[in-house]
Amino acid sequence: RGSPSSVVPSPLAPAAPSEICSRWRDKIVEWKYQIVDRFDLDRGLVAVSSFYLDRYLSMHYVDEELFQLAAMTSIYLAIKVHSTKKISIEAIASTGNGYITDAHIQAMELDLLQGLDWNLHPPTAVGFIENIFPILAAELGSSSSGPDGTGAGLCPSLGGDTSGVLEFAKFLSELSVCAYPFVNARPSSVAIAALGYGFDYFALPPECKSTLQQILIRHDLDMKTDEVKECKKLLRRIYKLAMPNDCRGSWESMGSY
Repeated sequence: RGSPSSVVPSPLAPAAPSEICSRWRDKIVEWKYQIVDRFDLDRGLVAVSSFYLDRYLSMHYVDEELFQLAAMTSIYLAIKVHSTKKISIEAIASTGNGYITDAHIQAMELDLLQGLDWNLHPPTAVGFIENIFPILAAELGSSSSGPDGTGAGLCPSLGGDTSGVLEFAKFLSELSVCAYPFVNARPSSVAIAALGYGFDYFALPPECKSTLQQILIRHDLDMKTDEVKECKKLLRRIYKLAMPNDCRGSWESMGSY
């Protein structure tokens, strides 16, 4: 899976705490995806670790070495807290080309924990998608959920192809983690926008989108907010950067909320 090599300007993006933060962030997130793939870990860990890192960067000005240390420590901490498969601190340190030691990571871990005030379970867009999709499947009356219970093959009577919507939306959420403009966006808004774009991409019937909106309203959410619309617009553009040869994903051809 790819990620955009540039960041799309957006009013959602907060002012960067330093030039290094905005210039290096997308590269660091790409590196984190390489780490979780290398160790066969859940890619959702990158979103969690990026929350840790962004929170730290919002409070500290850093140079390149400190940025790298904070990034390595954030993925180590996310794995330590959220993954059943553990990776040693030595394995993480070994990815730093010899410049960062176990002791450096241990010291930075304490700084991160204190900066986070020990709030280690942040909401993420991919988490929202994984939780809302089974509800959507049930609402639409699917009789053939996928083997993981996520509703793959959802509601064929509606005439739409939903077998790929879940994975497509999760991929969009991964792209959003790479892009600095999404740092200040609500994870629920990013998730709703990703699902809405997925409905458009797979040309699902209007019933799917209206059902999702009904579910969201029951949970005091709305797919028609300005933030969701802005997130959806940005996801379309970022997807085109990541997948330039996919004419199907052209945002100019997609509908709006």
